[in-house]
Amino acid sequence: MEKFNREQRRDRERTALEMRQRGSTQLEIGRALGCEQGTVSRMLARIDARALKDMGDACLAYKMAQTSQLEWLVAENLRAWEESKKRRTRVVNKMAPGHDDKGKPTGKHDSLGQVVELVEQTGDVRYLHAAMSAMDRLRSLWGLDVAAADQEYAGTVADLTRDLEAKRREYETRRAAQGAAGDAGRTGEAAPLRA
Repeated sequence: MEKFNREQRRDRERTALEMRQRGSTQLEIGRALGCEQGTVSRMLARIDARALKDMGDACLAYKMAQTSQLEWLVAENLRAWEESKKRRTRVVNKMAPGHDDKGKPTGKHDSLGQVVELVEQTGDVRYLHAAMSAMDRLRSLWGLDVAAADQEYAGTVADLTRDLEAKRREYETRRAAQGAAGDAGRTGEAAPLRA
C-alpha cells in the first residue's frame, strides 16, 4: 500500500471529486487513481464530511451574523418606541385675522406671538411592529416558530366563533342528557341505555 503525503492525498481527492462531478463511477475513479473502489468510496465520504462541516460552520456563522443584526434592529426599534412616548415641546405661531386702522379686515393675518406647548405622546406603534417583526425573524432563523406552524389554523374570527358556538351547543346537549338521566333515576324509572 502506497503512502501519500497530505498534499498528494488532497490532489487525489480533488481528482476524485472532479471525476465524480463529471459522472464517473467509483470504479472508474479507482482505475484512474490506481486504487480499489472501496478506497475511492472512503475518500469521497471524507470529502463529503469535510464539505458538510464547512457548510455547517459557514451556515452557523451566517446565522450568528444575522442574529446580531436582528438583535440590533430589535434594540433600536424598542429604543425609538420609548423615545416616541416622551413629551415633546412644540412652538406654535398664534395668528389672528388682521384689521386696518378702521377695524376692517385686511385679509392678512397678524402674529400674536409664539406659544410653547408641551405635547403628550402615546408612542409610535410602527416602532413596536418593526421590533416584533425582527423578533419573528429571529425565532424563524433559529427554528423556534416550528411549533406555531404545527398548530391548527383557526381561520377568521367568524370561523372561531362558529366553532365555539357549536361546542357550546354540544356541551349543553350532553348536560341536558345527563340531567334527564339523573331525573329518571329519582322517579324510579329506568334511565335510557347509552350505546
